[in-house]
Order: sequence, then structure tokens, then C-alpha cells
Amino acid sequence: LFLAMAWGGLSFFGIEVTGAAFLISYILYFTMLTILAGRVHGFRWEKLSIQLTALHSALACLLLALATMAPSTATIASAVLALITGNMGLRIVLRKIGPAGRFQSHLTRIYSAVGWPLNKRNENRK
Repeated sequence: LFLAMAWGGLSFFGIEVTGAAFLISYILYFTMLTILAGRVHGFRWEKLSIQLTALHSALACLLLALATMAPSTATIASAVLALITGNMGLRIVLRKIGPAGRFQSHLTRIYSAVGWPLNKRNENRK
């Protein structure tokens, strides 16, 4: 699909068509896999996954807009956002898999030490 779109649009739009063809082909690929995974394996999106996808998409669009206006600021903002969203994602994964294991228990202690505990029991004490 990507090659067909790129090849067909190359004479009309030039090399820039490859970016649009890539985006469109991956949107269609993602949609097709989601449908197939739902039918074959009963896959359904969790509310948290949809919210995180929307958040990251919005942040990506904002960073892209910022990068066109102020590239240096966007560089710093992207690093800060990567640290923040990476920590949030790690915390979500740790909550889902639990503190079993040496690495997970170490990270659980770190999050608790900074006042961001992973278990609900500790959160209710605050």
C-alpha cells in the first residue's frame, strides 16, 4: 500500500508524497490489525490505553508545532516531556505487573520514597 501510494503520487507531488503515504499506510495497517486482533483474540482497548494514546498524540502535535516556531525550546521541552511521560509509563507498568522481582521491587521502593507509591494502600494513607 505504501509503495503504491508513493509510486502513484511521486509524479504529482514529488518526494514529499512518501511522508504522507507512510502515515496513511500505517494508519490503515494499525486499523486493520486492531480489527483482526479483536476478531481473532478478542482484543479490546482499555480506557487507559486510549487516554495515553490521545495524550501522546496531542503532545507530539504540540512539540511539532513548537519545533517549527522555536526549535531550541522544542528540544528542551521534548526531553522534559520524555522524562515525565516515561516515568508515568513506568509507574503504570509497575502497577500492572506488581512489585515481584528484584528490579520491580527496587523501583517500587524508589517511587514510594519520592511520595508516589504504587499500591493503593499507601496512597490512601496520605
